[in-house]
Amino acid sequence: MSSACRAHLDQHLGPSMAVFPLALGDSSIIILVTGGEEPVVMATYSVQVTRDSRPSLPMFGDHVTCSFLQDCGLVVHPGLPCGLQPFIRMLSPPLICSSGHHPGVWVVPCLTCSDNRTCDWREVTWQPDGCYHPQVSPPLLQACLTDRKVLFIGDSTNRGIMYFLLERVNSSLQVWGRSHDLQVYEYLNQDRTLVSYSYYPRFWEDKDQRPTFRQSLLQLIHRSRPLVNSKQTVLVVGGGPVAEGESPEDRQRGAGQRVSQ
Repeated sequence: MSSACRAHLDQHLGPSMAVFPLALGDSSIIILVTGGEEPVVMATYSVQVTRDSRPSLPMFGDHVTCSFLQDCGLVVHPGLPCGLQPFIRMLSPPLICSSGHHPGVWVVPCLTCSDNRTCDWREVTWQPDGCYHPQVSPPLLQACLTDRKVLFIGDSTNRGIMYFLLERVNSSLQVWGRSHDLQVYEYLNQDRTLVSYSYYPRFWEDKDQRPTFRQSLLQLIHRSRPLVNSKQTVLVVGGGPVAEGESPEDRQRGAGQRVSQ
C-alpha cells in the first residue's frame, strides 16, 4: 500500500475530529483508507467496541433487598440519598397508586447493599412508596390508546419505554433498533394508534450545531401531524433535557408549543 494513502474516520475527508455514540450494545467505528489524487477507497476497517455489562448473578436464596434512587457519581437531587440503601418493606398491604407520578425507588436483590457488584440487576424493579401500579391488560391498554398519538422525546431510556409500549399494544415487536434519529410508527393497534420518537440530545454533534429541545420537539410535532391539542395527544419527555442542562423555562416553552395543525 502506498505511503500516500490516507486514513479517514467514516466519511470524513482529511484530518478531523469525530464523535461516536457508544450505547449499551455493540458499536462500530469505520476507518477508510483512500489513495490517489481523487480519493478512492482502497480498504475499509471496522473497529467493534463492546461495553461490558454489569455482572448479573444467578438467583440466590440468601440475599437482601436494596433500594436505589440515584447514582452517587451523578446526583440529580442533592437532598436525597444516593447509592444502594437497605430497603424496608411496609408491613401493611400496599394500595393501588392514585397517580403515575408517585415517588419511589428502584429495588434490587443483592448479597450486600455495600457492593453493587453483588446485585442481580436483571431483577431490578420500580417500587412506588406505599403503593403499587397494577399491570394493565393488553385489551385495556389497546382501548386506552385508541385514536391517540403518543410522542416520545428523550434518550435511550425513553426509547426503551417506547419499545415496551409498542410490544404491549401490538402483542409483538417487529421493529427494534438503537435509533438516534426521528421515527414514526403508524398503523399500530389495528391502525388506531400512532407512536413517534425523537432522540434528544444529539450529543455527537457540535454544540453550536446541535438542535435545542424546542427545535427537536417542533420537528417531532411536525412529523406526527395532524395533531389535536387535547388528551388524544400524549407527550412523553425523559432523560435528555435534564442531562443537557437546558433551563426549565426553555423546556416549558418547548413543551408548551401548540400541537394543533
